[in-house]
Amino acid sequence: MSAAEAKNDGDRVKNNEKKEDKLADEYGAPDVYIDGEKDTCWYHWTGSIYVKMYRMENRAGTYVIALKTDPHAELGKHRHRGMVKAYTIKGNWGYHEYSWEGKPGDYVTEMPGTIHTLYMGAGSEVIFDVTGSIEFYNDDNTLREIMDGFSFWRMYVEHCEANGLKVNTGLYY
Repeated sequence: MSAAEAKNDGDRVKNNEKKEDKLADEYGAPDVYIDGEKDTCWYHWTGSIYVKMYRMENRAGTYVIALKTDPHAELGKHRHRGMVKAYTIKGNWGYHEYSWEGKPGDYVTEMPGTIHTLYMGAGSEVIFDVTGSIEFYNDDNTLREIMDGFSFWRMYVEHCEANGLKVNTGLYY
């Protein structure tokens, strides 16, 4: 490639980048900052487990929640229909079916279709980035309940309404 061809190719790339930047500015979704103390709150889910909603994105069916517990807690057997990413903030947690145990700073990826039983050690907090639904099973392996981002959003809204808190619609996009 000659110097002139290289310059023309570089100009073309630069022009395309400018056009793409303009499209992103015009049509792209804005960055979102959620202050974990001011913009959202903990609410009771089940047993000793509390949930904090960080994000509900209805177009892709993804949602980001944190779970925490003071005493040791267990969440029944369940299956994810989409990928789950987990970030351990504090404490320890894992699944009875696996040999690993998450500790602060650990990252876990869970593949769709896996069935497992969550446990969380006392004082644990974990953030889960979930896609799709979660199916919960009874001890006899019959389906008990299906939950998704709308379920967690509903619980958040109900908690806010019951406690006179303003629903932060900025968590839903």
